[in-house]
Amino acid sequence: MNCRKDALRNRLFGCLNSAPSELVRPVPFRVLIADDHAAVRGLLRVLLENHQDWQVCGEAENAFEAVAKASQLKPDLIILDLAMPVMDGTSRRS
Repeated sequence: MNCRKDALRNRLFGCLNSAPSELVRPVPFRVLIADDHAAVRGLLRVLLENHQDWQVCGEAENAFEAVAKASQLKPDLIILDLAMPVMDGTSRRS
């Protein structure tokens, strides 16, 4: 494997323990939640943070804010509502 693939694999899965079936991720997956409804963001945060391998690193109220936070926070995953005011999840602006 090349260096980039090795780095990605290590970032996602960590290293192998003594038993090959045991994969250990050294840090939790960082998630950014983007939804215009505070109640939905709150529910998603509670659901994700109840799992030890997930960490909510930020929240955004629209896709414009999500783009800014994603470039700042560098999350592993973005949960994005497709229908939001200001800029929705399907728009692309330069």
